Amino acid sequence: MRLGGKRTILFTIVLLLGYGFLSILKPGLRIRPYHFLLSQFSSAPSLDLIIGKTDFEYLDSLKSDVLEHQRTSVNHKKYVKALLIIDGEEVNVKIRLKGDRMAHYETNPPSLRIRTIKDKLVLGTNKFSLHAIHIRNGLHEWIYLDLLAERDILSVKMDIVEYSVNGRKTVGAFEEHFTDHLLKRFDRPKGPIIAIEEKFYRQGWIGIDSIVYTDKFEVCRRAPLKVFNEKSLNNSALIEEGIHLLDDFRCGLSAVEDIFDIDKMAYHYAIIDLMGAYHNLSWHNQRFYYNSIEGKLELIGYDGLGWKSVTEFSYDHDRVPPTINKALFSNKDFLARYFHYLHEVSTNHFLDSYFEENLKELEELTRRIYSNDPFYENQFERIYSNAQWIRENLKEYKKRFIK
Repeated sequence: MRLGGKRTILFTIVLLLGYGFLSILKPGLRIRPYHFLLSQFSSAPSLDLIIGKTDFEYLDSLKSDVLEHQRTSVNHKKYVKALLIIDGEEVNVKIRLKGDRMAHYETNPPSLRIRTIKDKLVLGTNKFSLHAIHIRNGLHEWIYLDLLAERDILSVKMDIVEYSVNGRKTVGAFEEHFTDHLLKRFDRPKGPIIAIEEKFYRQGWIGIDSIVYTDKFEVCRRAPLKVFNEKSLNNSALIEEGIHLLDDFRCGLSAVEDIFDIDKMAYHYAIIDLMGAYHNLSWHNQRFYYNSIEGKLELIGYDGLGWKSVTEFSYDHDRVPPTINKALFSNKDFLARYFHYLHEVSTNHFLDSYFEENLKELEELTRRIYSNDPFYENQFERIYSNAQWIRENLKEYKKRFIK
């Protein structure tokens, strides 16, 4: 045997012994030494970002400023040029810092927003983000999005990828942004993707009467709306129709059935309860697509962050504006479908079937994470405990709405 081969074997043995030793020191982590070996059989997409020295130092100074002052502003989210290499192909891109929570800036590299130049595609989109695994709550977030996609409910694509920034390698979460490519994946017609301007969630809104509104629910009703894919739409009337619907909804001016596909909305809410994905209920995280054929809005699955065990239902979550809750939970059709889906998704049969059908893909994604973090635990059992909590509390929950 060649000397290099012996060294490789010795190195692997030392690593395994080291992980085994750590598992003794930290038994609560339930470390499995074979995680490292499993990671060697993963096949994560690989993205390499190369940023010029001056631009890299500029981004780093912005990151330092955010951490020093514990706040973000539009000034921290300015793009610089970079080169992205994927599968040997060079793609010119623009790149910036992203995120409002400090956790986005505390990782190395920090969370990044990337858009390609000349609409080149990277993993099926021309605009996306890269985060540390825990920023998107590992595979818990992936399952939340996938459960929606299986029922043809719009949700952003998430993947686990290997990427580097100027040679510093890591494994993180790839997340597509709100472009027409998302709509194409779901075979939807072109239409505006709309949201309430999120920057006012933290800084408040100054109205035309010069009154400063700081109550987050009042800001929700008054802040301007933005369209993510406006440049690709050559139809101002279509944009106005979508904006009008969202404006009516946030102000409680139209019936829910005139604004949403009730069935899709009810299933989405049931999955939010199952996964504890309440972060997606905050108005500043919500993104809506206007389907001109149906004449309805669709809530897009995004940024659920269900990192805690479920202890309340979506109606009781303090992130949801009262006007929105009142509109949805006063609708008998929504309630009937919502409770039906809560019963369905909280059964062990539903979860067993899902994990059995998606086992190979989940195993592959887990192996990719192991390559960067052999201590990672998937916490799938928490989804089952959430389901059990729903089953135990659903009867009393229903009584509050159905007399």
